[in-house]
Amino acid sequence: MHSIFDPAGVEVFAARIESLRPESSPLWGKMNAAQMLAHNSLIFEGARFDTYPTVNPVMRFLVGKMLRGYVIGDRPYRRNTKTVPVWVVSDPRDLEKERARILENLHAVRELGASHFEGKRNPTFGVLTAAEWSRLFCKHLDHHLLQFGV
Repeated sequence: MHSIFDPAGVEVFAARIESLRPESSPLWGKMNAAQMLAHNSLIFEGARFDTYPTVNPVMRFLVGKMLRGYVIGDRPYRRNTKTVPVWVVSDPRDLEKERARILENLHAVRELGASHFEGKRNPTFGVLTAAEWSRLFCKHLDHHLLQFGV
């Protein structure tokens, strides 16, 4: 898996994102390509700006404890894994706008660098290392790009 903090890794993701087309269909799931990019941007923006949706604290704690290893571990996500409702994007989105948005987020996280994320708290999974943040971003983005065959 690439590092989100490595320019070469970011460029690999950028090329895959650029290959998405309006007619790109998901191999699984309900989101179209624009909604998928918007969903990924929410994850990046939450981490960049500490703007996370409000979730029941008990649920957040339980989900964090139960899923931490799965979410930031080495195993790939399974297809059709349920998304926490606050992260679902179901309204119509413009592919080009969402492509520009995710690319901006991708480059911004790389520019912030590993030192920005080292020891940074994730509201669900607690304090993460920069390597864990990178794995979280990369694994999640890779999962959704594979969803669209890119």
